[in-house]
Amino acid sequence: MGRNQHRAPPIRRDSGRSETGSSTAEVAVLLPALAVLLAFALGAGGLGITQIQLEEGARVAARELARGESAPAAADAARRHAGGDALISVDPGGDYSRVSIRRDVRIPLVGTHVVTLSADAEARTESPGAG
Repeated sequence: MGRNQHRAPPIRRDSGRSETGSSTAEVAVLLPALAVLLAFALGAGGLGITQIQLEEGARVAARELARGESAPAAADAARRHAGGDALISVDPGGDYSRVSIRRDVRIPLVGTHVVTLSADAEARTESPGAG
């Protein structure tokens, strides 16, 4: 054997610290952020559902007025769809019947911040002989 080959000892980079807890620390930092993100996504979904309810309530009430129903009956129909705490404005006069609905919605996890959602609808008033 011609050459005397010596292997250098492996370089040890471990300074005595263990990395076993690093993933736990990363999850501990990431988990609250994911929880807040999920809460905001659910809150936005709730606002979207409420907006759809308001739109449906306004549409139903405008259709009721267009068919000749009374303003209180149309407001009751709107309230059934939009919720009991909605503010409903009904205008049955003229060629078009108009309905406006407004509702304050508290955003979860944002404290006392309130968003006002609204919906408007109108329908052409049917003449008594059209049927």
